[in-house]
Amino acid sequence: MPENEMIAPGLATVDDRFHLAAMLAARATTRPTGAFAEVKDADGAWRTVTLGDFHSRVRAVAKGLVASGVAPGDRVGVMGDTSIEWSVLDFAILTAGGVTVPIYPSSLVLAVRMDPRRCDRQGGRGRDGAQPRSPRGPRRGPGALLPHGRGA
Repeated sequence: MPENEMIAPGLATVDDRFHLAAMLAARATTRPTGAFAEVKDADGAWRTVTLGDFHSRVRAVAKGLVASGVAPGDRVGVMGDTSIEWSVLDFAILTAGGVTVPIYPSSLVLAVRMDPRRCDRQGGRGRDGAQPRSPRGPRRGPGALLPHGRGA
């Protein structure tokens, strides 16, 4: 363990029913057509994302995270603007047992640099399907930094 890292036992035991992933699953089961969020489509019109649709997307991404090696307790960094995709990834990380570490696009480069021995860059595509770019060249996002192994 690095010198600047500390591990401590939890201060409280929380019933599994109060885990955000469990709460989403329960709500999606009882009200699958209920609204989770409203998002603008490509034409600028607002459309409703139902609890059932959101939960299905979360489960699919969570399965992919687990298949990629994310284990309970692993920290997964997420960089991207506020979007429904960010929310799906956040809930998927929680569903897979991981811990979401938000990294904001406005963060300084030095603040988001990660040890390449601890994480694998697993990027995504922008909302328009194109690879995001920055003045310095291609940029991955919204995407995740996935750990190589347990407790990474």
